[in-house]
Amino acid sequence: MVMKRFLFSAVLALGLAAPLFAQNEDLVRKIDEYALQVKDTWQLPGFAMAVSLDNQIIFKKAYGVKELRPADGVGFAGVRFDECKMTQAGVVPVVNKPGEPIDTKTMFQIASVSKSFTATVMAQLVEEGNFRWTDTVKKLLPDFQMFKDNPYVTENMLVRDALLHATGLVDEAGTYFGCLGYDRDETYSLLGLLKPGFSFRSGYDYNNITFVVCSKLIEKFTGKSWEENVRERVFKPIGMTSSTMNADGFASCKNVVTPHDYTYIGGGKAATLPLYGDEQALNWLTVIGPAGSIVSNVEDLVRYAQFHCNNGYIVNRNKKGNVKDTTFIMPRRAMLPLHRGYTVVSQDSSMMRLYGMCWFIEQNHDYKLYFHTGTSWGITAICYYVPELKLAGCCLFNCEVGSLPRYAIMRRVIDLVRGAAEPLRDYNTEYWNDYTKSREKAIAEENAKPKPEFVPEVEDNSIFAGTYVKERPFYDIVITCQDGKLFWQPSKYLDNPQWKKPLKHKSGNTYNFRSDGRGFDVTFKVQDGKVVGLDQQFGEREERTFGGWTRK
Repeated sequence: MVMKRFLFSAVLALGLAAPLFAQNEDLVRKIDEYALQVKDTWQLPGFAMAVSLDNQIIFKKAYGVKELRPADGVGFAGVRFDECKMTQAGVVPVVNKPGEPIDTKTMFQIASVSKSFTATVMAQLVEEGNFRWTDTVKKLLPDFQMFKDNPYVTENMLVRDALLHATGLVDEAGTYFGCLGYDRDETYSLLGLLKPGFSFRSGYDYNNITFVVCSKLIEKFTGKSWEENVRERVFKPIGMTSSTMNADGFASCKNVVTPHDYTYIGGGKAATLPLYGDEQALNWLTVIGPAGSIVSNVEDLVRYAQFHCNNGYIVNRNKKGNVKDTTFIMPRRAMLPLHRGYTVVSQDSSMMRLYGMCWFIEQNHDYKLYFHTGTSWGITAICYYVPELKLAGCCLFNCEVGSLPRYAIMRRVIDLVRGAAEPLRDYNTEYWNDYTKSREKAIAEENAKPKPEFVPEVEDNSIFAGTYVKERPFYDIVITCQDGKLFWQPSKYLDNPQWKKPLKHKSGNTYNFRSDGRGFDVTFKVQDGKVVGLDQQFGEREERTFGGWTRK
């Protein structure tokens, strides 16, 4: 085995590994068999993957179908495939013919893998001298405010802090503003009203909305939108000819997956339901933009992984596998800050994982791995590379399954390429067993919880109808009552019927509505028999109510 690894390393050093492995049917067969095993074990509707070695794609394949439609045509949250002609984002949602197969050109949202694209653009602007990673945001954006009750963060937050998930925001605070109709500019304004859950730079908690700060900087120093910069500075030079972004890009793709919910139902079984209409959260997709709105396929995304693995350039090969030319995109000195670890995510005796500028950086006993996962509504992704092996790859799934099946494929590919000793670790079975055990426990605990006391709805719910006001940047909320049913609508969108959402009674004066793929609670406040205001849920913790709305 030692000799085998030595010979493999020597081949890599000579740049011959790709042609050899392109002809290695045994390696291709093993990757394919394991991918099929993962699909069957996790009961996935479909996915696609690609693997590159020494800048040559040695494996690319798609599995399963774009859409698993139930016999009654009803998808997640009770929405039928033919019910919604236009979403809140103003685009027609994605629907496919049931059973149509995925191929390697099929488009997926890559979700948070998009963050590294934003970081790449930022690195180019640093290299061009527009600003430094260590400049304060406040110096560059005088209107910037983060945690108004904690001015220290506002004054001392650096440009790089916007990408490192250590500002103090917890539970992805602010992530769901887009589902309620707030755009990027309004989300930027709401940063100052959030509250930290831990001290600045003292820990790690994943977040999305600090990336609107990056988009503001990109726009200010280039005079172009984040979208234009990604197209011109990343897609075009790398050769990502199919990639696009945002709601309009996703919805306009001809070869694209339908997103699916993924739920473990017990007994080793999972259920997947397609997301139709507004459940695809396409308004959110556009608003979250620089943190997660890129749409791509595995053929494009593996080139992007190669670019990072090479520290700034792309090697172009001809059909025979020989090097044709090299496209230099960024100098190594500009790439290195992106690949440096800043925030400790986890560590134990076998591994340390840091967070760089939008890459997880894992150093274990055997190799150094860079990767990033992505999860959006009904679609998940992973993109990775191992520099010492000249290995790069990606997997894109059309269901909202957790990270474990993605990790299983990635780690098996790495083990196969580096020639790990037999028997190879079966990540798939190990992860599935751990997952099902934890889910069975969670289901049992949930079933054992005492059910909250149900309070019937008031006899005349029309008393809640009216306009509820709050200072900007918050929208006023208009509650209407029609035929005994209540509806929620933000004042900004009164002329848009897609934003008028039915309120479903939950208990007492609390109702729930679904908007752009997420449920939100509304609780009406009553004093001395009069309705005086309401509280509206925004997320999980800090941004839940912001103090509530007052009835006009």
